[in-house]
Amino acid sequence: MRFTRYKFIILLFLLIPVSALAHGISEEDKLRMLSGGYLQYIGLGATHMLTGYDHLLFLFGVVFFLTSFKDIAKFVTAFTVGHCITLIFATFYQITWNYF
Repeated sequence: MRFTRYKFIILLFLLIPVSALAHGISEEDKLRMLSGGYLQYIGLGATHMLTGYDHLLFLFGVVFFLTSFKDIAKFVTAFTVGHCITLIFATFYQITWNYF
């Protein structure tokens, strides 16, 4: 049986504990969210992208598994659509994050 990269990715996701998929926020960042302006949010967004497991797995997949521009475009699109769907449902169903 040939072990393809897609089977490897599926296996990787099955082995990651569900709790590892969520990334929290530090006490300092909570205070920055409450009192910060636009520049603070840009900094928090950059921190989120560099520390979020989902973003790191995304970069890992792009760097090590994708070789053509078409594949990268599909991967980026799927990731972006997934985040958009999550945010849309959270907004419509008024799901909020308790940051305290």
